[in-house]
Amino acid sequence: MRVVLAQALEKRVAPSAIAGGSQTLLQLARQEKGHMALENAVVMPLARRRLNKDDLEALSLRLAARRGVTMA
Repeated sequence: MRVVLAQALEKRVAPSAIAGGSQTLLQLARQEKGHMALENAVVMPLARRRLNKDDLEALSLRLAARRGVTMA
């Protein structure tokens, strides 16, 4: 994916205009769809049962800090 995106930027064309670009994008979309399905079906229900309010606040702060966002 990185190679396709880098080539698309360099040539100033859509990723689908790069050889293999469309297939690469479809593969990424399939992988992400599977990843999200697993998170929604397994990870999120477990997190809801196991994490308390303090855990969620701490997790929120860490995730925000990784992205350079300050929490009010």
